[in-house]
Amino acid sequence: MRTFATAGVVVLLALLAAAGTLAQQAADTVITRGKILTVDAASRTVEALAITNGRIVARGTSAEIARYAGANTRVIDVAGATVIPGLIDNHFHFTRGVDTWHQQARFEGVDSRRDALRILAAKAAGLEPGDWIMVQGGWTPRQFADAPGGFTLEELDTAAPANPLFVQEGYSVVYANSLALKAVGLNPADGARRNAQGLVSFQPPMALYDAMPRTSAAQREQNFTDFMRELNAAGLTGVYSLGQSAFVAARAAKGPLPVRLWETLSFNAADPASAAKAAELIARSRPNQFDGQHGIFGLGEVLYGPFFDLAPRKEPWPAAIMNEYGTLAAAAARAGWHVHQHVINNNAVTDLLNTLERVNRTQPLTGLRWTLGHIYDISAANIARAKALGITLGVHGAAMQAGARMPLRRIADSGIVFGLGTDATIVSHYSPFVTLGWVVSGLDVGGNKVLDETLTREEALIAHTRSNAYLFFQEKTLGSLEVGKQADLVVLDRDYMSVPAAEIKRITSRMTMVGGRVVFEATQRQAASIAVPVDALRAHVKDERFDIVTSIRGLPLGVRNELQTLWRSQTLDIAEPGAEFQGPGAAANASLPTRRLIAAGCSADHHCLVYYERGGRSPASLAMLFQWTPAATRFEGGGTVPAGLKTIGDVRNALLSGEITQSGLW
Repeated sequence: MRTFATAGVVVLLALLAAAGTLAQQAADTVITRGKILTVDAASRTVEALAITNGRIVARGTSAEIARYAGANTRVIDVAGATVIPGLIDNHFHFTRGVDTWHQQARFEGVDSRRDALRILAAKAAGLEPGDWIMVQGGWTPRQFADAPGGFTLEELDTAAPANPLFVQEGYSVVYANSLALKAVGLNPADGARRNAQGLVSFQPPMALYDAMPRTSAAQREQNFTDFMRELNAAGLTGVYSLGQSAFVAARAAKGPLPVRLWETLSFNAADPASAAKAAELIARSRPNQFDGQHGIFGLGEVLYGPFFDLAPRKEPWPAAIMNEYGTLAAAAARAGWHVHQHVINNNAVTDLLNTLERVNRTQPLTGLRWTLGHIYDISAANIARAKALGITLGVHGAAMQAGARMPLRRIADSGIVFGLGTDATIVSHYSPFVTLGWVVSGLDVGGNKVLDETLTREEALIAHTRSNAYLFFQEKTLGSLEVGKQADLVVLDRDYMSVPAAEIKRITSRMTMVGGRVVFEATQRQAASIAVPVDALRAHVKDERFDIVTSIRGLPLGVRNELQTLWRSQTLDIAEPGAEFQGPGAAANASLPTRRLIAAGCSADHHCLVYYERGGRSPASLAMLFQWTPAATRFEGGGTVPAGLKTIGDVRNALLSGEITQSGLW
């Protein structure tokens, strides 16, 4: 038995256990004292769930569910945390991320150039000299609000002086350091920024990828495990993995996966001859082989290769291409296959729907729930036409990366079923909360307005859970927290319904559960009970040089998030001249402490020291020390220090001289 809460729950757990003796059948797991957003048709919010054999058997108040707690029941007290259904991504290139995961650094949700460079430097510090490092896309230069733009040769050489490094920006541009450029025969004197063609492009040759050592079988196994954990930490419990992988099938055969994976049937239809062979394969293959954990589900993301929509076209798609597409579409419909079709522009949507309406006259599509994926632009007329055919829409984070102003309100108001995804990992991030933040706030990671039409928080959450379950014919099993459904859920580190819209992108999982199994659990922080390890603090700061950080924005993202946790705040309510984060409510509520940054600094070994004044009813001057890495940030300790210190050097000297006392209030 365990609990998230650190105090005040012993009596509750005792009552739960006692009540369990009266229950006819004790549950395997009880989740209690939560704000549980069930995302059912009535949008109910409950306090507790009972789970047996991986499924929800009861839900209600904590008192009502107490009777399901027996002697062997695992009781998880979430202490008021928000709980949502597990998030499902309906468009994901999974194996692409797995193959090189050990070599990757990522910029998911990173809005600071300084943080991005720190991530690269930290990745390099954890590798042997000569090991390759890559950023496999998923970012844009405009997301760095402090300094938008790509990377210079000097920046990349400084971040990874002993490791070949390249940073891929989609399929168009790549930035590489001197070692990576030399490895593929390019002159560093020409700069870091290069055209991706021939280096990391959509089709071979891909010289930078080819220069990297091949991933061993053992490393690939580890990558699979690590990448799954990363997705669980992001709140994902299911993804539509576009492609078919024998490696993934073999792993799934070994036992339940921590992420449910739907895959697509692999075939080649690049011309009429190969399309004819593909039609034969489609006809003799069984659709929707998903067994609850893994399986081939549908066809996509391109049914017929020549119909690949990217840039808008002035002329209709050639009749020969669309006729061939129609032949394949009819074969897929006859065999009962779901199709997930890549289509971006409204003119291509028009041509595609013309073709599908012709197919539907002889081979009905309704009931197959085909999906138009990406749809950066779609007219009201085409939404209505798609809806009439039973077609669904896939809205993907790649549109945020592209700055596409999608008509989200038009889509939502039409009543057509649509689900959220990303198109990770090259042209998009993989974080569902970055996607949710984008569609709710209309802002990209860098705070730039990229949407004129947005969704409500409820609409967005439905689209990333219940609607995606519908796309995969799993609406009776997944997508909401209802009795009889699988217990796929995420315990959040902050409240999705009330956190500022621009901060939704920063939400992470405290715990993720798939089928009643805990597949991810973040390290608990018990800030108020941390003793001040004075000797440890002295050791950390004794021989370190702290580079001055002049604002909260200059601190690593992980440190900023940790400060919010320590302060039990949903916004970083520290005041400083020109700070991005101010104290909402501080003026209206005198009991809410205000905080003013005095000095801060970060060292080369990823320690950050913060000194600030706390106002309110218990004013004090405090210092905090953090250990920062791209994977996690740890609060090392801190406490009350003398007031009136001016520089981070003064704070360091105070720590070294022992002028620090324990504090339970931050």
